[in-house]
Amino acid sequence: MSLGVRETLKIFPLSKGKVVAGAEGLDHRVSAVTVLEIPDAPEFLEENLLALTSFYAIAEDFEEQKKVIKLLASKNVSALIVFNVGRKNGLSEISSELIDLCNKLNFPLITMPLEISYYDVLEVVINELSNKQVDKLKMSIQIYQAFTNQLLTSDKSYTSLLQTLENLLQTEILFFNHNNVLIYPNPNMLYKGNQKLQQYIKSVKQYLPKNIPDTKTEFNVYIQGRNNLIYPVATDDL
Repeated sequence: MSLGVRETLKIFPLSKGKVVAGAEGLDHRVSAVTVLEIPDAPEFLEENLLALTSFYAIAEDFEEQKKVIKLLASKNVSALIVFNVGRKNGLSEISSELIDLCNKLNFPLITMPLEISYYDVLEVVINELSNKQVDKLKMSIQIYQAFTNQLLTSDKSYTSLLQTLENLLQTEILFFNHNNVLIYPNPNMLYKGNQKLQQYIKSVKQYLPKNIPDTKTEFNVYIQGRNNLIYPVATDDL
């Protein structure tokens, strides 16, 4: 689940922040938040990441600051929040060149007042993301229950029903038969050669029940960086 950058800036204490550049990118999605001083390990940067920094080690190096912004934008990081601007031994100011670059890249650059700490922002963003994830799971369970009943009783093919369910949930669905073989989507047609997805499917199968239970008991597991809702479809007629 994610928030928009614009949405996060309505939450206190982020609401005390100031957008100094890149306002055109405020609709970027936020699905994670982290403290990031110098991202010299770009493999740890991920899409939809909200990054917090003080530019402490490069406070007076405007060229390095611009390199950081270019790197973050290239990795589709959502926005950068800068702390301690104007504090002694910190970043004295946001340069006009940095502002121009962020505007050019539509990359939101946000400053926080001196009294706001990393922890203040981390806490509220993580809580908000967690709450939205819980709400989404609850809604997903309700939809799954309705569609499971329809799947077991409808004359329509399960393919059309699952496609409709995917559209409602706005997420991918993997459907396995009683032998834990993926039958939707067709892996041979859609995912041939996609080794990363094949490994993901293999990981998911480790959590599938070996025997279909008499009741429908859903559970969610975190697999390869993704939260998954696993819901067994069971009926006495199977």
